[in-house]
Amino acid sequence: MSSNPKNVRMCVVCRRMQPKQDLFRICRNDDNMAFVDYSFKACGRGAYVCKDIACVKALGNRKKVSKSLGGPIPENLIDQILDSIGNS
Repeated sequence: MSSNPKNVRMCVVCRRMQPKQDLFRICRNDDNMAFVDYSFKACGRGAYVCKDIACVKALGNRKKVSKSLGGPIPENLIDQILDSIGNS
């Protein structure tokens, strides 16, 4: 784990602290569309989730995630994240 606390974030599903690079950041844009922020620099509120299949699959069932992002996460976004895990 990184020694710099600025580079450590918590997964909204499993609540483990991990380096930012080991997580996905999910944000909402001005049009209220959810997307994965691969650059970690998009404006707005974001939620971090582990690059673990179990955590990603649990995203849709968590009210905390919906609350922190201001709405539910679409299934196609979860599928997109699962595809990127499978390709890495």
